Amino acid sequence: MTAYAFRPLEISELDDAYAIIEEVTRWLLRKRVRQWLEPLPYELYRERQQRGDNFGLLIDGKLAAVVSLLDDRPAYWDDYLPETGFKWLTTLASSRRYKGQGLGQIVIEKAGQYLTHAGIDEIYLDCVYGEGILPQYYDLLGFDQLARKEIEFPHGILDSMLMRKLLGGTMAS
Repeated sequence: MTAYAFRPLEISELDDAYAIIEEVTRWLLRKRVRQWLEPLPYELYRERQQRGDNFGLLIDGKLAAVVSLLDDRPAYWDDYLPETGFKWLTTLASSRRYKGQGLGQIVIEKAGQYLTHAGIDEIYLDCVYGEGILPQYYDLLGFDQLARKEIEFPHGILDSMLMRKLLGGTMAS
């Protein structure tokens, strides 16, 4: 039986976690998915690690997927975000060695359980809209589409979708 563990990353796992992000970035670019045009800067990922924002999904003790759960409020979505009680989910990546095992769904479920236990009511994320593939994927994982707009980044303008998942039986207002 496969044993899954979701927990904060240890500093010794930082390089392995970042390698997964680089691997997924290359894969997305080959698939022409414009979610990440370049890997998250290593220094920023290390800063997240120092704050305790990076988490990993381990399968039988081996790091298989990573995600960051932030307190940050992206300014471009500020009109849609609550003041408190949420985490921003970002940089979700699963190693291609585990492709087809539904790790994205497992990470979202485990992160939701972790955050509910911590008293967090909502998870927010954004993704590139493109042909609607990523929003549809997150729809299937229980997220609601809240807003869509073009956002300017240093590497270009992306058609982006803001999404929210309510946790722990929280009712939409």
